Amino acid sequence: MIGYGVHPPWNEGCVVVAHDLALAIQDHADVSVISIIDPYRNFVKERLEQKEMDHLVIDYMDSSFFFKVFRCRGEYTLLNQIFDIARTYSSLKSLDSQHGVDIIHVFNVSHLMISMLTKFFLRKAVVVHVLGATSLGDILSESLVDAYVCTSKSIYSYLISLGLPLKKVHLIPPAINCELYKPLVHNEVGTRARNSPFNITYFGNLHSERFPIEIITEIQQLSKSRKDLRLLIYCPDTLSNRENARRLEALLSRSNIKHSMEVSNLNQADKILAYNMSDILIFPFTKEVDGYDKSVTISDSIKAMDPPLTLLESMACSKIVIASRTLSIPNVIKHNKNGFLTDPEDFEGFRDTLENVVDNFHELQHIGENARRTIQKHFSSKEAYEKLIDVYKSVLK
Repeated sequence: MIGYGVHPPWNEGCVVVAHDLALAIQDHADVSVISIIDPYRNFVKERLEQKEMDHLVIDYMDSSFFFKVFRCRGEYTLLNQIFDIARTYSSLKSLDSQHGVDIIHVFNVSHLMISMLTKFFLRKAVVVHVLGATSLGDILSESLVDAYVCTSKSIYSYLISLGLPLKKVHLIPPAINCELYKPLVHNEVGTRARNSPFNITYFGNLHSERFPIEIITEIQQLSKSRKDLRLLIYCPDTLSNRENARRLEALLSRSNIKHSMEVSNLNQADKILAYNMSDILIFPFTKEVDGYDKSVTISDSIKAMDPPLTLLESMACSKIVIASRTLSIPNVIKHNKNGFLTDPEDFEGFRDTLENVVDNFHELQHIGENARRTIQKHFSSKEAYEKLIDVYKSVLK
């Protein structure tokens, strides 16, 4: 398994999917996890070395080609590209020599470059994992890819619409470990005090397509009549999130909303605890988050993992979720049965739904229970892993 973003602090969704799949199939295959990292960002390597994955073979592929960085002494030139391609090939060749590779499983990196080097020089099978909107240029390398694995019906339909053969596209939803992601008992999260805050929680990046500032206005309106509301925000520690967090903090400080914001890369235990400390989780994405439209270039949309992993994990913890009708979320949440849906950018509708859930919270506990049953039934780890092994077997025939 190889990819830019396979380890923190990059794309958290890709980290979790790659890691969980590697763990699950290690009894059936020898798994190596390779992270493509920029040699100028050594902190990535330091974080990777701290990760508890000793049971897997872990390596690094230093390749600034994939980041298209500009050198300190001039632009990224053709000579730089040739050098990086050669270095990438050398890394792949070394990997094959050490571990005897049969399949290169690509996550969140240029399919075209990896598949070209793998097919032309190593002659190995290539499996590409598509976790969200992807570049049409990468899909044009279809003849070099043996199988595509996608995580949602929306992505599946999008890939088929681009002309990919049905036999090459496989739908494997993200696997959620419901033994880990589950409701915690009171003494694990603390018993709710009579006058303790009612926690509305958002997990994710802070750009306007994922967390529009209009949401603040609507929660502020609601908090005028509900003084116990508190907004909790957890976002990955990236440069853009830190900048957006400063602007958002200034806005929240001027409002009457009780709030707490954490910009960090939570570990799994802290993440599960944060879900369980929440009463409602919100995913107020706008239309622009959806990139499955051939008339829209990927640069015009946000590359969101589909379905959002934090949405699935919070549902597994029996939490009530309010989300926009974007991506494949309507395929997961059935309105008023296992969660609540609002239209993108219908902020008044979002406030009305939130107010209804807050006012009738105890009567709506069955919604959270249904949410957990949905994850247990449709996002089973066992089923996902069995499907992936079948894909591997099919490309090796």
